[in-house]
Amino acid sequence: MKPSLALAQQPLESVFISKKRHQLGVNVSMVLLGALLIALAAQISIPLRPVSMTLLDMAAFFCAMAFGPRLAGLMIVSYYILGSLGAPIFENEQSGIKLLLGFNLGYYVGLVPSAMLTGYLVQHGWGRHIITSFLAAAIGMSIFMFFGAAAIAMHYGWWFAWTYGISPFIGINLLKIISLSVVIPQVWNAVGEKGEK
Repeated sequence: MKPSLALAQQPLESVFISKKRHQLGVNVSMVLLGALLIALAAQISIPLRPVSMTLLDMAAFFCAMAFGPRLAGLMIVSYYILGSLGAPIFENEQSGIKLLLGFNLGYYVGLVPSAMLTGYLVQHGWGRHIITSFLAAAIGMSIFMFFGAAAIAMHYGWWFAWTYGISPFIGINLLKIISLSVVIPQVWNAVGEKGEK
């Protein structure tokens, strides 16, 4: 197998720190770094009601597409745990488990499997081209939005869920997906070219 093909099937974590990837300290540091990135993205928000618009999901999908599904899952869960324990890292520097269990519960629950699925697809070659990266991000984002809307619909009905939980985010989510589909292949291809040298 050519080096570039081998690299295309691995998360970037295994490329950039391949000699240390089995060390617990390195993995913990990466997880915390990813959680910090997600926390910073959560602070960039447009205060819509009842569901705010943030970059949290985009950061989570980036982590999944860059570092693979398992590390990304740990990054997202670590973000949730730290915020629940009182760290002011949720949207608008909020904290507490009540926020996780509130109106946005479906989105928080859905972010983990949707991001991990996207990371899995990218890890298996979907991150090498813009079109396949777009599809991977679009699939993950669609699942993420479905989880959020389904939780809202359980209490308020599907019309309310569509009106307030999906339709306001279609345009911005498309921009997020396009941005990811442009950036991720550039990173993966750069890593592949480095591996061929």
